[in-house]
Amino acid sequence: MPEDAEARRLVDQFLSKSKPGTVRQLVAYAQSADPTVSEMRILKVVDALREVGRISLNPPEFESFSRFFLDASWNSNFWTVFVVATASGFLSLSANRFPWSLSEILLGVLLIFYLPGRSFLRIFLRGERVQPVERLVLEIATSIVLVMLLGLLLNFGGLGLFSATALSSLMVFNLLLALSGAYSDYSAGRTA
Repeated sequence: MPEDAEARRLVDQFLSKSKPGTVRQLVAYAQSADPTVSEMRILKVVDALREVGRISLNPPEFESFSRFFLDASWNSNFWTVFVVATASGFLSLSANRFPWSLSEILLGVLLIFYLPGRSFLRIFLRGERVQPVERLVLEIATSIVLVMLLGLLLNFGGLGLFSATALSSLMVFNLLLALSGAYSDYSAGRTA
């Protein structure tokens, strides 16, 4: 246990002296003082201090939704949907030649069977702890239902199910759901 005592001493020293803003800064400070102390040992000490209530680990507070929205490390889900939707749109406009058509299929499967449900569940299952397999099944099932409802809305709304209309509606629908999910994550972080 002397190793844990050494890591604890380093963590206590830097918590009282430098007041790091993130765990990453704390690890960097501790390792700069003593490179023999591993990151894992420092993280175990930080976790033990968190469990006894000595430190609290919270996500950073953003000044506004626009700062949260533009921070790709905290809002990666929206930017993933944006990249997939944009790439799918560009691929549908390009010539349907063999190598590109395969990537269009892959992006279409993501737009139809995964991303709508993922964004929708981010809105409604904020604090819920769901097993990863259960979450994946829920995301796929929710995506199928939402896309079917969008198709019915397009069909009976007079726009029809033409490929350009369906693809553009699906892209906009995914982007709106992802934007709503991002705002939901932002508001959950502000109230936590």
